[in-house]
Amino acid sequence: MLEMSLHRVANSVAGQGTTVLRVQLEVLGEAFFRELRLRQKPTLSLFRDGDERQRLPGFQSPQQIEAAIALYL
Repeated sequence: MLEMSLHRVANSVAGQGTTVLRVQLEVLGEAFFRELRLRQKPTLSLFRDGDERQRLPGFQSPQQIEAAIALYL
């Protein structure tokens, strides 16, 4: 379900100029997630110029993701 939301946002006007990167705990390992202090799966983090601007824990609808992009990026 989250993958569908990310796909919709990535292909929307709001998603233009953004890069969507999906990482999986099972692939990268727990150390990566601990380093970022992630506590919940899924968690969306919005970065700009290498700095985290917003963290959205839990499932987010396409509308919520687009609103966060508009506000923080």
